Amino acid sequence: MERTAAPAPAGMNRKGRAFSTTDQSTTVTFMKTILTTLLVSAAAFGASADTSPAQRYLVATRERPEAVSARFTQRVEADVVEFRSVRGFAATLTEDEARSLALDPAVRFVEPDPKRYPFDRKLMSGALAPRPVASAEAGSQIVPYGVPLVQAPPLWGIARGAGIRVGIVDTGIDSRHPDLAGNFRGGKSFVGDILVPTADTDGHGTHVSGTIGALDNGEGVVGVAPEAELYSLRVFDASAEFANGSALIEVIDWAIANGLNVLNMSLGGPETSQLEAEAFARAEQNGILVFASSGNDGVRLINYPAGYDGAIAVSAIDATFNLASFSTSGPNVAITAPGVGVLSTYPIDSGNLPLITGNGLADIPADLLANSPSGTVTGPYVFCNLGREGEFPASVSGKIALIQRGEITFAEKARNAKAAGATGVIIFNNVDGPFLGTLGEEPFAWPVTMGITLADGLALRAAPAGTEIALRYVRGFEFLQGTSMSCPHVAGVAALVWSVRPEASAEEVRDALLSTATDLGTPGRDEFFGFGAVNALAAAKQLAPSRFPRVRPVRR
Repeated sequence: MERTAAPAPAGMNRKGRAFSTTDQSTTVTFMKTILTTLLVSAAAFGASADTSPAQRYLVATRERPEAVSARFTQRVEADVVEFRSVRGFAATLTEDEARSLALDPAVRFVEPDPKRYPFDRKLMSGALAPRPVASAEAGSQIVPYGVPLVQAPPLWGIARGAGIRVGIVDTGIDSRHPDLAGNFRGGKSFVGDILVPTADTDGHGTHVSGTIGALDNGEGVVGVAPEAELYSLRVFDASAEFANGSALIEVIDWAIANGLNVLNMSLGGPETSQLEAEAFARAEQNGILVFASSGNDGVRLINYPAGYDGAIAVSAIDATFNLASFSTSGPNVAITAPGVGVLSTYPIDSGNLPLITGNGLADIPADLLANSPSGTVTGPYVFCNLGREGEFPASVSGKIALIQRGEITFAEKARNAKAAGATGVIIFNNVDGPFLGTLGEEPFAWPVTMGITLADGLALRAAPAGTEIALRYVRGFEFLQGTSMSCPHVAGVAALVWSVRPEASAEEVRDALLSTATDLGTPGRDEFFGFGAVNALAAAKQLAPSRFPRVRPVRR
């Protein structure tokens, strides 16, 4: 059964302020009057000869239109969706029908319904930028690198996002996921009755959700605002190919009616829409902060809805605060956050996170080398230097070989390890950071071979001899990258900061985020980083200074 949020009282927005229902929507009676005009008027344009394919249009209507005579017969296949936040509706029309409606005095304009796409890139071995390190500061729970980078943990002793309602406008959320179930509050699907918001066959929406609000439950990963309330507003079907702008308008209708505080839209496209822009302005007027990805084109281009005044456009940086190569720039960019190699939740029946675990050791995220099998290997490990012939002690037989990168290929290291009787191979980097490697295309019965960072390799070397470890896989987690991944970092920060002072207005939260961002690139706002990298701690201190009392120096 679909779960939905308890709606706000009729005629009230989330702050309890009344709005005019006549301002918010065109009456159903008027909509039906307009829609019953289609066939006869189209006939006046020669609709009987109209062979153009029907497509989705947005039809903007006037507030108090004159009655339209019943010149048409309603078409069921028009698939009409009426809006509440703006005066208009979406319908499937032929070109002649669209032209006919545009001439009607009760219609302001007719425009194509724009397409919106998810902005992410899955990481393939060697194909994209390497995955940054994820810290393991919480024992067996991994803290993805972006969480401390946006300065979220320093606020967790004060607030964690509780009471802030965040809508994830995406492919759905796997509500079964143990890192998300406790924060999941329901939602709605805008792509038909069969596709429910509590499932995610693609993974994009579940990944975004984990970055915003994965639980701090001692396992898996943790999000920026681990107590935020998550709502799944599904606009993509199972293929996740595209969504229509009309679905985003419906989302805004629902968000206003159900008192949401924040919307995350890790999606967009180059087409603009006047009616869609009006809906985003209405969301802003109703105290909803909307964050949207700038895009993954890697060029100067305005994507929408990020380009609308009612949205906050987010670009992407990596773990070292450098602009991601894929991040779209433009004058609409307002702020930036981590978007390269982001680890987060994924549907529990997909997504395999390579992980090295052991008694007394923090979990170590790893990378499976290309062409390596993906089985699970357990046992003690033995350091084997650079993995050259003659560097494998006899004690490595039946155990895991720990090898440092350098001098010979990964394939030679793994082949030599197998010849020495090793059951698995760990290769750690010889410079800072992770790496993506391959064992090549040559057919061979390779041992399970994983790559880790220099720091993690040195930590394993320093562990007591005979320490048991496991090279294993945890389902339900994945690394993705794109401005789709940077956007939820900012949305999560908004929820976290807002929970520090829940009575603050959306405008105050927005101003705090933008004015305290860590400046990057050209001094001041620029088209690549906006105002800079989002900083949760600095924003919270500006928004609620009383929650951070100054410590007076001790006089001696």
